Amino acid sequence: MCLRDGRLTVPTALLIIATGGCFLAAGLLTYAVFSASFRILDDGRHLHSFGLIRYCKVSQLTETAVQCYSREMQKPGIEPAAKHLIIAQSELMVLVALVLALHMGLLASVASLLAFCSKMCARLSRILMLMAGACTFLGAMLFVHVATSLNEANFGGKSSKVEARFGPAFAWCLLAGSAFLLSLLISLVSTLADDETDLLQIPLSRAGTISEFPRKISRRMNAIRRPSQAHVEHHRPEETTLLPQDV
Repeated sequence: MCLRDGRLTVPTALLIIATGGCFLAAGLLTYAVFSASFRILDDGRHLHSFGLIRYCKVSQLTETAVQCYSREMQKPGIEPAAKHLIIAQSELMVLVALVLALHMGLLASVASLLAFCSKMCARLSRILMLMAGACTFLGAMLFVHVATSLNEANFGGKSSKVEARFGPAFAWCLLAGSAFLLSLLISLVSTLADDETDLLQIPLSRAGTISEFPRKISRRMNAIRRPSQAHVEHHRPEETTLLPQDV
């Protein structure tokens, strides 16, 4: 699993892919959190703003102050409707689940990088990947719960528009959870792969073989020329030297 003598083995390559997938999943999860942070519905009379922490309502017909309801604080003299408070509590649970999954995903990415030198970090990264994937899918299921709460609230008969706001964030959560689990699977496969074959040595050996082709061709050409030159020298007429007594 670790880097040995600078060799790029199959387990090391798989671990690099798992680390990249983990970073990608953390990025998708971050985008899901931000895409779900602001949702607005205009029913003609009020402008409803659904955030991951609080719900706000702005009247468009009268100059009423902005009414915001959250789980932690409520303005004095304003009692939010039960359905609004349920929505705020549900969205807060979504935020907690996604933030936990995001932190676990980032920790798993760092542990995967450290796994090149420590098998303990490799085991820790797999545990964090599993927990990050579980929290991500939990957040996706909570999105469904929040959408159901919005559907039951029925703001001006336009709950479908509010519910549609959860679609992209829900899809990003599913993609991030799948990426976490795929990285976990690749990391597990890396423990079963062969740790002897150097992937960098294969292309180098092939390149060395290719570079030998011109030398082999030149050797063969030289071997073909040598017999022909020997044949010409064999049939060349012998030169006779005249002695003084022969003149």
